[in-house]
Amino acid sequence: MKEIFRYDDQFFKNRLLQRMGVIGLIYFSFLITNYLGVPPENKIEFLKIFLPVSALLAFFFFRNFQKQLKIVREGKIELEEKTLRQFSGSGNECLELDLNEITSISKDNFKSYSRILVETVDKEFSFLNLADMPKFENRLKSATNLPITEIKFELKDILKKAVSYFVPSIVCAFLVFYPRTNLDIRILYLA
Repeated sequence: MKEIFRYDDQFFKNRLLQRMGVIGLIYFSFLITNYLGVPPENKIEFLKIFLPVSALLAFFFFRNFQKQLKIVREGKIELEEKTLRQFSGSGNECLELDLNEITSISKDNFKSYSRILVETVDKEFSFLNLADMPKFENRLKSATNLPITEIKFELKDILKKAVSYFVPSIVCAFLVFYPRTNLDIRILYLA
């Protein structure tokens, strides 16, 4: 029996709108800041240059948005008794996986999308943002007779990484800007 699983295009659309909104906000704040810094006699020339560029960027953003949504809407995963096929939405490309080759199955969250990781001897395959993820999990579990392990990331692990990344910068900034050390900022540059 063949079952078809589609991607959650509404959740993807909302995330895409959020990302593009933030990028647009940053761009327009950059544009307004630069407009305010232009002398009054040059403001018309500034607008003549940047308004067409902004319209062109908006056109490309909209086109890219439509293309990504089309890819997600047309993509699907087919699960048969012993075969899993993932069809991309960008054409007739298909990933076919024999369910007998699967060695382990795990699930986690990746960039706020729920994800299933399927491992074979050679490769690891990722399936995320499915509209009916629990049904896909159950069907995959029953077809392979393998347990699905859940991978959880702890907040303390993420905080440890963040601290280890930022501590050198904070120490250098303290040493340079603390008046008693008398260090010049040029000491931080590599020659």
